[in-house]
Amino acid sequence: MIPVSFRFDEAIPLAVDLRPSLPLSEFFGVRPLFPAKTERATVWKLYAPTTAAWVPGILDCYVQDAFSRFGRTAEVRIYDPDSTIEQIYPRDTPLELWVSERGSPLALRMGGFVSKVTTDAGTTTLKLLAHDFWIRRRAVFKTYSSQTVSAILEDLITTLTPLEWNPALVSITYDRT
Repeated sequence: MIPVSFRFDEAIPLAVDLRPSLPLSEFFGVRPLFPAKTERATVWKLYAPTTAAWVPGILDCYVQDAFSRFGRTAEVRIYDPDSTIEQIYPRDTPLELWVSERGSPLALRMGGFVSKVTTDAGTTTLKLLAHDFWIRRRAVFKTYSSQTVSAILEDLITTLTPLEWNPALVSITYDRT
């Protein structure tokens, strides 16, 4: 609480609560000099499968899930004082977002590729589109006969996407023709 006096015709003592969590403090632009330390509940990590390395310096992450075409996206802000992230992870580079909530083990949240890179004041923002973007972005008119489900998937992924097919990463329960 911060004691404040307003003077109209007479002085009226008034206590104003300007905690950072209240809208009034945001309106007046009040920021604490020494913010309270908070425990980080969610940890985001960015993984580059092509180099088998974690990308250091994540500042912020935003993931948007949607069922519509072009809908699944993510934006990752990375501390990048010398602006090298754009050269290391250019457009179409595959990346994976992993998350851990409240100390749980890391889990894959989204796999995608870099669609846009912006750099500003020591930070670089990578915009990611999910891998399924490549198949959802167009209508696919193909006819398959006497082929297994895995052969059809392999054909769709290798002909319609820039991704590489790895049968060891695919598990099909009933691979029928």
